[in-house]
Amino acid sequence: MLWHLKDGPKRHGELAELLPGVSPKVLSERLDGLENRGLVLRAPTVAFPRRVTYSLSLKGTELLSILDRLELWSRRDHRAAARSPDQTS
Repeated sequence: MLWHLKDGPKRHGELAELLPGVSPKVLSERLDGLENRGLVLRAPTVAFPRRVTYSLSLKGTELLSILDRLELWSRRDHRAAARSPDQTS
């Protein structure tokens, strides 16, 4: 979820589309947990219809460099495994 919020605020439905297979209940629970940990900000709108957007907090944004490095490592590992499946460790 943090990865998908790096490009800007998203509504619950937008995140659900980006995370196929995740039930709405589980998505809500995870967003609540990230909000409680100070990684995500929840911003309800005042206008009708009421909507809620989620965005990264400063603390959540600080994690992006770690997520970027993890993605880079994953891509390298995936390529290495594709080249020689016997030698992955």
